[in-house]
Amino acid sequence: VQGFTIQNGLGYHVEVTGGAHHLFRCNTLHETVAFPMRSDCLKLDGGATDIQVLHNDFSRFRSQAIDMTGVSNVLIEDNDIHDPVDADAGATGTKFGSRDIMIRNNRIHDFGNDPKMHAFSLGGTGSAHPDDHEAYAVHVESNRVWNIVGKLAQVVSCVDCSIENNVLLNAGAGVILSASATGQPDCGTSAAGCGPSTGLRIRDNRMRALDGGGDSAQANVFIYVEAGEQAGLSASKNLYCAPTAASARFGWLS
Repeated sequence: VQGFTIQNGLGYHVEVTGGAHHLFRCNTLHETVAFPMRSDCLKLDGGATDIQVLHNDFSRFRSQAIDMTGVSNVLIEDNDIHDPVDADAGATGTKFGSRDIMIRNNRIHDFGNDPKMHAFSLGGTGSAHPDDHEAYAVHVESNRVWNIVGKLAQVVSCVDCSIENNVLLNAGAGVILSASATGQPDCGTSAAGCGPSTGLRIRDNRMRALDGGGDSAQANVFIYVEAGEQAGLSASKNLYCAPTAASARFGWLS
């Protein structure tokens, strides 16, 4: 799919479901119509594999620009994602056992005013699926993110995922390792429910001007790790810019 301008879609503008060797390139997608549960610009699902999403412009979307559920071997590169309709809309979501996802060299900017939003979701909660975690090997690399009220990323039941070499500027907060899916019954292969995130790498990122979404008490929070989500975590060579060294904040096992 190449060279289209699509707007005013009810639900998804485009859905890639099943099959392999898909290319979605140089399209303009904007203004998704409000519709319960389905207002993503681009939906990747149904076991689709080997997907490339390149050089597109996404705006005026609800929910997420790109939502991935149960897919594999995806490259999302050099897209401009900006100015959604919903205050809590995100750029990408990856869950339901999705794996081997590379999100690289995209521009994410000018998002809504809900502090709970996140540009990238590595894992997430929702419907049941036959996996022991929500996502595997999701890599967010070399993206530039600015003018968002919420977080750079949330990590939810994600195995061997990474957030590396990104630039975050004028945002609410950095990265949260969330326990929201851990132990939940979405993951059908384990009686214990979805497993916690393991093996996350946060490296070579540059984060500055984190204002807590307008709440000074939450300002300058760079990484927050909820209890049980710390196994295999590596965070190194990041540049944390705060007004003073003492004002830089991190949350650990709380």
